[in-house]
Order: sequence, then C-alpha cells, then structure tokens
Amino acid sequence: MMRTRARYLTGRLIGISLALTTIDVAAQTLFHRVDQIATHAIDERRWHLTAGYHAITVAGDGDTDLDCYAFDASGTLLAKDDDPTDRCVLGWVQRQPGPVLLRIVNIGRVYNVYELSVY
Repeated sequence: MMRTRARYLTGRLIGISLALTTIDVAAQTLFHRVDQIATHAIDERRWHLTAGYHAITVAGDGDTDLDCYAFDASGTLLAKDDDPTDRCVLGWVQRQPGPVLLRIVNIGRVYNVYELSVY
C-alpha cells in the first residue's frame, strides 16, 4: 500500500512538472478534478471553451496506460497523447469558441485514479 501511494505521489509530481513545462504558469485553470476510471473504460468530459490556446493535463496513479484525445464539435481531432504512460499533456489553439470533448481511455487491467486539469 505504501509503495502504491509513493508511486501515485511521484506520478502526480511528474505530471505537474510536465504540465508546467508545457503551459504558461500564469494560465488560469478552468477545470480541475480528481476522478477514477474503471478497467478498460472510457471517460468523456465536455466543455465550452473560448478561442485561444488551451491545454489539458491528465496525471494518473501509475498503474495503467491512459490515452487522451480532444475533439471539436465536428469530431475533428484537436490533440492526442497516446504514449504508453498514464500522463497526458494536450495542447491546441481553439480557432473559435465552441464545445470540446475529452476522451480518456484506460488501456490497463485495473482502475486508475487520475487528476485532470483544463487550462
């Protein structure tokens, strides 16, 4: 249990470090949440975002692979992070205000607790 907690905290710190190197530190967080995704599940979140640069970070607990995809209203892929880790950093320029769909996919055989932030 202690080792899992240490991995979770280490993962969160790595995820935060990645986010800070990608996102302007002065950026305003529009949404922040800690959530859990089941085994082989898909979580979807929707926001209406203004025009301009936006970023999403997902920092998992280190137990599984999480893949992240952002789509606009017409289903066009805006950004993706599908590497073999559970840390996602997505960034794109929103050309006009509109809805954005984030799809988080848990590739692993166990649940994953993740921290989600939208900037």
